[in-house]
Amino acid sequence: MTCLEPMQRQSEKNMQQRQKQSVILVGMMASGKSTVGAELARRLGWAFFDTDEVIAQEKGKPVSQIFAEEGEAEFRCRETRTLAELTNLNRVVIATGGGVPMFEVNQKLLSRGFVVQLVVRVSDVLERTRNDTSRPLLQGDNPLGKIRSLLIERTPIYDAVSDKKVSVSRRTPNEIAEEILADVRIQDMIAASTSAERKDND
Repeated sequence: MTCLEPMQRQSEKNMQQRQKQSVILVGMMASGKSTVGAELARRLGWAFFDTDEVIAQEKGKPVSQIFAEEGEAEFRCRETRTLAELTNLNRVVIATGGGVPMFEVNQKLLSRGFVVQLVVRVSDVLERTRNDTSRPLLQGDNPLGKIRSLLIERTPIYDAVSDKKVSVSRRTPNEIAEEILADVRIQDMIAASTSAERKDND
């Protein structure tokens, strides 16, 4: 996608080594990133952002309509710009679209935060999206085959960008959030973030 190239050069130029002060959720569509992200943010007292929702609010229309009218390439460019803005913030939880990690520029942006992959089964995704017409990539005659092919394509990338993997099958958002927050690396990040905020306020 050539429209990402100028953005990639700018992101690489402006990328700075910074202490991680955000949690970023990645994973397949319908893995619960938005629900779990909101629960994490509530527990932490941090702001919560969903990249799809941010884009939809800016455009004043749903993601499915943006896909249909502007095409996937333009949507992906908007996605990268949104991710760049959100990953510059501290003390936030970010839920990303399922395709975000598939682009190198986004992988670099994701490294600004602590990345948690929500792992979901094919059967779970199919059940959760069965009557959902808002998923552009699943509109077709064989959604099961599409889900399987997406998982095969995306899982190695999700694994590569993630600091932690959490299974979400048959678990509540509370249970998933508890496992994430119990990770000592998350606890260390929270402590460091709180300490930095106190220094800034002194």
